Amino acid sequence: MASVISTAERIKGHEGFMGQVADLLRSNHWSEKSRPAESVSGTFRRVLLLTLVLAFGLAGCSPAGLLAPPAQERDFTITVTGHAATPSTLNAYQDDTLKITVVVDRTERIHLSAYDKSFAAAPGRPVTLTFKADRTGSFEYAIQATSQRLGFLNVQPRR
Repeated sequence: MASVISTAERIKGHEGFMGQVADLLRSNHWSEKSRPAESVSGTFRRVLLLTLVLAFGLAGCSPAGLLAPPAQERDFTITVTGHAATPSTLNAYQDDTLKITVVVDRTERIHLSAYDKSFAAAPGRPVTLTFKADRTGSFEYAIQATSQRLGFLNVQPRR
């Protein structure tokens, strides 16, 4: 007759094994010849830190809570063709200096809401405005005469 192991006995068996592993890691039972120069917990911490740094680095953010890069000048060129713009999204951080150039295929006035900036451009005569991104949020830019939305300027807070 086959022996039946209860769930409680299985859990106890795993706890025993895991307890032995934990005890080994805590006590550092290594022979003097095979003992590493640093403790297992020190090695684990270094590996964990390296893994986190790489993971956050690959994700494009910092471990300190998504810190923004230092304030910088950001150059953008918006090309308006008909009722569409390229690019349709501009991204910046608070306190960046924005230099935005608008190029159009016909005479248009392009308005950037919340910053109350207007670009009165004509074919062959692009208009460039430079200003500080002192407000955070998502701000529409549109053809002023028709209110045709062209895109958004997204300004993230600096942390």
